[in-house]
Amino acid sequence: VKANAPGGNRIRLSLAGVNATTQYEGHTPVRSVAEINGLAIELPPTSDGGRTLADLGYKKLDFSIAGEMRYDPVKRDLTIANYTISGVNAGRLILSGTFGNIDPSLLGGGVPQEKLAALMLANIAQLDIRFINEGAVENGFAFAAAQQGKSAAGLRSEASMLVGQMLPLLLGGDPAALPLARAAQDFLRESKNFTLSLKARGAPVPVSRLSAIGDPATFFALVDVQLKSNQ
Repeated sequence: VKANAPGGNRIRLSLAGVNATTQYEGHTPVRSVAEINGLAIELPPTSDGGRTLADLGYKKLDFSIAGEMRYDPVKRDLTIANYTISGVNAGRLILSGTFGNIDPSLLGGGVPQEKLAALMLANIAQLDIRFINEGAVENGFAFAAAQQGKSAAGLRSEASMLVGQMLPLLLGGDPAALPLARAAQDFLRESKNFTLSLKARGAPVPVSRLSAIGDPATFFALVDVQLKSNQ
């Protein structure tokens, strides 16, 4: 983008405020609370990114991040509580989770290879992902419909039908795929919110075990997956 282009060629960043506190036991962080408020990114209007944002109905990316992390150095358990990414006129993505056998090296600096090895020894007990729609889905369908020469309502209905047909096939025809497909269809039809919960069946599942899974049946045997929409 040239400097004399309408609106200029600079990426503008602004930040309303940052507030973060961390408690330590020795060199190990055991509790961290952070807030990043009003982080805005404005792209040059005539750039590809700027035009895409405008077509999606946004002048800029404007979001905030807040969350809490707790670590038990004795049990080596890590809890992420309501880690939230909020986008203005877009929505909120909220992450929560419980993880075990977390080496303290994963919480700070260290050699990347050693951190990767430690990560493979960690395990996951539960992970919850919640999305609250506040405009992102509508804007996304409107953008995609304009690109394809369709109506947003028609494209939404088409996407819902496709998910209902394809998701069970992609998940290997596992019986657990059917309620997931129905919940996904419900979200695409109304798009208020969804909550995806993944919980280990029995003992927490090692990351190394998850990374080696090659088929949906094995995954569903290890992890209970629940998807709830518009609740």
